[in-house]
Amino acid sequence: EFHERNIQSDLSLLMLRQTQQLFRPDIKILIMSATLDSDRLSLLLKAPVISSSGKQYPVSFQYVPSSGMIGLAEQTVTVLNRVLRETRGDILVFLPGTGEINRAAALLEQSDFQALVVTLYGDMPFSKQQQVLAPDPVGGRKIILSTAIAETSLTIEGITVVVDSGYAREPRFDPRSGLTRLVTVPVTLDRATQRAGRAGRLGPGVCYRMWAQNKTATLVPSKKPEIVDADLSPVMLELFKWGVSDPYEIDWLDQPPRGHISQALEVLQNLNFLDGNKITDRGNRAAEYATHPRLSAMILAAGENLKLRLLCCDLIALLEERDPLTDRLNADVVLRLKLMKDFREGVRVFADKSVLERLVRLADSWRRILKVGDRVTDYFDSVEGDSGILLASAYPDRLARQLEKLSSRYKISNGKILTLDKHDPLIHSPFIVIAEADSGSSSGKIFLAAAVDPFSIPGIQHENKILKWSEDQEQFIAYHVIQAGTLILEERQVALQYNEALTDQLISKIGEMGLYWAGVDDRFQQLICRLRSLSNWHPDDSFPDFSESSIRSTINDWLRPFLNGINGRAGLKKLDWEMILLSRLTYDQRSRFERLIPEKLIVPSGSSIRLLYFEDGRSPELHVRLQEVFGLLDTPRINDGRIPVTLNLLSPAYRPVQVTSDLKNFWANTYFEVRKELRSRYPKHSWPDNPLEAVAVRGVKRKA
Repeated sequence: EFHERNIQSDLSLLMLRQTQQLFRPDIKILIMSATLDSDRLSLLLKAPVISSSGKQYPVSFQYVPSSGMIGLAEQTVTVLNRVLRETRGDILVFLPGTGEINRAAALLEQSDFQALVVTLYGDMPFSKQQQVLAPDPVGGRKIILSTAIAETSLTIEGITVVVDSGYAREPRFDPRSGLTRLVTVPVTLDRATQRAGRAGRLGPGVCYRMWAQNKTATLVPSKKPEIVDADLSPVMLELFKWGVSDPYEIDWLDQPPRGHISQALEVLQNLNFLDGNKITDRGNRAAEYATHPRLSAMILAAGENLKLRLLCCDLIALLEERDPLTDRLNADVVLRLKLMKDFREGVRVFADKSVLERLVRLADSWRRILKVGDRVTDYFDSVEGDSGILLASAYPDRLARQLEKLSSRYKISNGKILTLDKHDPLIHSPFIVIAEADSGSSSGKIFLAAAVDPFSIPGIQHENKILKWSEDQEQFIAYHVIQAGTLILEERQVALQYNEALTDQLISKIGEMGLYWAGVDDRFQQLICRLRSLSNWHPDDSFPDFSESSIRSTINDWLRPFLNGINGRAGLKKLDWEMILLSRLTYDQRSRFERLIPEKLIVPSGSSIRLLYFEDGRSPELHVRLQEVFGLLDTPRINDGRIPVTLNLLSPAYRPVQVTSDLKNFWANTYFEVRKELRSRYPKHSWPDNPLEAVAVRGVKRKA
């Protein structure tokens, strides 16, 4: 009977289908449901649909909206007063959970109701559920206070009236605690319809809805499958125990997000429940407990130690239930444990007593499961240290180190910064383990944590040598560290070893900061432009690729041999970067490169002037004063005469005069206009009538 889509039903169907496909093809699967989207399910399972509408009597509706001034249980009792006056027959009341049910039952017992009040919820023994289904032995009216269990799975004789509180309790993954908790949410439209239908099973009935009539149109049509929006750690543990090796390849009824699967696998790896794609012996033991894997890890950490097992039961209750403190200004889990102890002993406490009742009841049930009896105070002599150790076994990824002494800011292993309230006494603890926190947008808020001595946590520390970059010294420094996961607990500086690990870090730093940071200059950039011009002009030759992307992607190949003995920026700046880059060429390639793509040209004045090359391979430029090229008859060429040089002719003050790639034409047509314009401005410089036969000079004209 597949009445609602939850993780357990989806997982059960998945395993059953695999059993059918792999081991027992003779098994036939029949899914019976009164609520599921059968057409969609039929499509997913490739199975036919057989429908039976059954007999449904008309149900009328009464809307009784809440004033918002009283609690849900109190409002329900008020509505029942009216229902008893206006109707006949037994009454089925839908409330979200056992807390509201017990509160309403207590209020009804205090009132003078002429009806038998009974309760119905999933944790009740089956025999007691059967008693609820039986009529009142004296023939009177009966009020059944029920959770959602009565929506579909039970037929209750005598029900003609339904009271719907409008709320349900559903599991929700809480990223603050890493656990799934039950939360109270408005009922969906399909569930409200199903609840109302319970009043029309045996005859005409009436449904009292505890909300305004116009709110019905705003109800969410149906809830989405839990599998797509839940913590998958428990599911993954079950699947690996079942024998699955690749959860991404499973034929899910609804495919969960890959990120959810990845996060769940990471949790199980951190807890040492998985080794690669196989479940460990520890994981198999954890799967025996009907709780979240994190809490199973805490039970395993407690071992057979009686005090730790008692403490573990109370911690599990605190993590699975709501916080008994409402202001949450103090995050210390030990404070909550003290409240539970005082509540058990009848001491007056300033906390939510209904939550404490549930906490104690849940903790007691775990004591029965773990067979630790009814002793309640045995663990308090060491609770300060033991709480942190047990929580760290469940949350090894949430061990946090205080950023500064007495600071409210803590850093966890993934680099996230989380904060305590500035008045929280836990700020006196340099290390804490965080059980519940709000991730926040920039820095999250810590709601539940415990002080911990990380060196007392069994098996969590490991020693390592790491390299850290010093911004002040601009170099890598070696440290010997003691770590818990990636969180550094203790470190001391040690002598640096010049090895491959240091070279890897240095290359990574250069990739992050760029070559100019590492010491290259404009001459290096010009060398790259020359080399790219060579590749552009000779595409069919086997010259290396000197594109920007290639230089970056191959830096490990061409730079690594020259980094021995270097640990920072100062050493990088001393490197001969041009020589290093040219080392990528063979001897013949380099000789050809220097001949075809010269760095400088010698002009008639005798000056050796650098050419300016470009990445795109266009003609290089020669920036030269006009007086230095007198007697140069034609435009200079490079690359075996195939590429003309663009001449940027300058005045004696190095200001642009003319740009030309046709020097003959300049001498014949433009020179005399330039001469006329500049001769009066620079009278001490040579301005010959015939520049083709004049002697080139570097400065002012020589005296006769």
